[in-house]
Amino acid sequence: MDVARETKDDEEAAKRARRRSLRELNLSSEAPRSKGALDASLKRHTALIRRAKLSIGMENRDQILKDIETLTLEKYVEEIAASLVEGLARCKTDKDIWSATEIISAVHRRLGSTFTPKFVNMLHQSLAPPPKNVVPPASTVNSELQEKEVAARISRQRPVLRVCSELALVGIIGPNTSETKSGGEWIMKAMKDLLSHDMSLSSIPLLITFLKGYGRPYLGPTPGSQDTVPEGEDLSELLNQPMPHLPAAASKADTIGLSTGERIRSDEVEMGRSSQFEDEEDRKFYEDLMDLKDWVPRSFLNVPEEDAASSAATDAEGENADIGRLTDLGGEADEDSVYEAPTSRSPSPVTEVDASVAPGPSQALTVILGKLPDATSRDSIDQAATEFMFVNSKAARKRLVKFLMSSPKQRTDLIPYYGRLVATVSKYAPDLSKELLEALEDEFRYLQRKKKVVKELASMRTKNITWFSVLTKFHLVPPHVILHIFRVFLDDLSGTNVDSLATLLEGCGRFLLRGSDTGKKTAEMLDLMKRKQSLQKFDQRQILLLENAYYQCNPPERGPIEHKQRSTIELFIRHLLCDVLTRKSLDNVLKLLRKLNWDDTETERVLFKMFTKPWKVSFSTITLMAILAYDLQRYHSKFCVDVVDQVMENIRLGMEQNIYKNNQKRVATVKYLGELYIYRLVNSRVIFDTLWSLVTFGHSKLASSLTTDH
Repeated sequence: MDVARETKDDEEAAKRARRRSLRELNLSSEAPRSKGALDASLKRHTALIRRAKLSIGMENRDQILKDIETLTLEKYVEEIAASLVEGLARCKTDKDIWSATEIISAVHRRLGSTFTPKFVNMLHQSLAPPPKNVVPPASTVNSELQEKEVAARISRQRPVLRVCSELALVGIIGPNTSETKSGGEWIMKAMKDLLSHDMSLSSIPLLITFLKGYGRPYLGPTPGSQDTVPEGEDLSELLNQPMPHLPAAASKADTIGLSTGERIRSDEVEMGRSSQFEDEEDRKFYEDLMDLKDWVPRSFLNVPEEDAASSAATDAEGENADIGRLTDLGGEADEDSVYEAPTSRSPSPVTEVDASVAPGPSQALTVILGKLPDATSRDSIDQAATEFMFVNSKAARKRLVKFLMSSPKQRTDLIPYYGRLVATVSKYAPDLSKELLEALEDEFRYLQRKKKVVKELASMRTKNITWFSVLTKFHLVPPHVILHIFRVFLDDLSGTNVDSLATLLEGCGRFLLRGSDTGKKTAEMLDLMKRKQSLQKFDQRQILLLENAYYQCNPPERGPIEHKQRSTIELFIRHLLCDVLTRKSLDNVLKLLRKLNWDDTETERVLFKMFTKPWKVSFSTITLMAILAYDLQRYHSKFCVDVVDQVMENIRLGMEQNIYKNNQKRVATVKYLGELYIYRLVNSRVIFDTLWSLVTFGHSKLASSLTTDH
């Protein structure tokens, strides 16, 4: 690590020295004098311009520098400047970039103010940012075309940005050639223009290129912890105190490696009993939401400047602040009781397009909504939330609510992802979740009035309850609302309400039962449901639905699965025969088995059990087990005889016990016997006797008649 760092420091020092010497030449007031008369012929100037257009990289460096020293150049300033800008596109490597810097510096020293300001202006135009508020294309063909255009722009601007960074360091771009005070300010302004109002973030590769190549000259060296160690040593000598020990930071992998499997499993079981979610992945999906302020400019989030400054100063407390804001939003929603509202709420005019929505954002919103049915992952739905905030408006939120409410009735698998979208956006647009809840409540009341319509509205009921369940787990539904829905189903536990109640319990019953503010009330309602289930008459399907829903949200207590305790020698033998044994490792496994203590009773018992239970290993390994048994016969003959006897006994036992689950054991045992015959541990008489037993077992009369005939 230290060697690599020293090498990098040496390279940076060499680059600084090279730039310093070239900067001194560029800033010197004396123009270079030619040794002889300058050539003013059109032919040679045309050749120079043509050569510069092709490339000003390393391959043309010497010839172009020679032409610059011997030609007049004054009559062709604009043509030379344009050709140099065009030739930058072929500069890819570090040598090409430095060659271009030297060529431009040579022209600058020859022509001075007649060339450099015009050339810098052309460079600034080449680094022009993409158009603001670019609307995503509506079709796949246009999308591919736009991606190609973005890739071409990045490929064209990357070498220009690198050369501009070098020119600012060597004194070409500065107060004499631009409006800025220094070349560094010119570069920073160009980078800011590239990144500002870039909805698609397509200029990020340019920023990465700049930081990798020129982060140290412009931003300074990266502070490291090792830089303070020498200072600490000097301070300890001055204070005559021993320097404290500075332990290395433990890596994440080291921390994980300290835990045992049993500890991890016990933690998972404990979490499963007390958590509101089934597993850790489920909890992350509903609780670890993306903060849009990290991805979207604050101007799109309607965040005041004072809040922006305070949040930047307290990034460490951002998570607690977000949770507090979500809690406040939930408290505001509690004040408006869903069922104290009028029975008929005026519908929102979602079908009318607001005049504030421009055609550009409207088309962008159409594209975003078109991609939502395919957003079936956390990353894709978070990306959709980010894109939505760039076109966020009151009319856009109404269109989104209408789209969510009109989602396909059979695609309930999309509702959790749509709920995550709503939860992410509602942090900065709380009226989105409020309007969605109002629409869901209207739909719920409509479905309660149409309880007699069973088949036609079944999928609609499932979708409605699934929405409530998902939004409840995102803390967007006030507790009293979801508990009231639970109570409505219990008051009339019949017909479609049974199916709806089962859907509700399967969706958020566990979350409600283990919630601090809803647990007690939910437990009482579950007891009431069990009592009604025992008193009322339900068909078998409804009973099964209620039972499954109850145990889904309140599973019975049971301990973790206890694994069989095995001795060390047993684990070793099982590892050899089940994991290590292959055709290539057969000889090594045989040597290790022979090295075991065969006089030990425990060792011999484990070996006997493994060699007489071929179903414990994979089917392809049975042949290798027979080979091992044959090789061990020369050293432990009694052991191999006992193995054959036990295999024959297992075959006989398999014929006597007609248990279907033992079919695989019987097949593996017969396969093992055949392999033992191939490797001459049993003779043909044993095979024929076994075949006779398999054919005639259970048919004594057939066996006696066949014997009499013979």
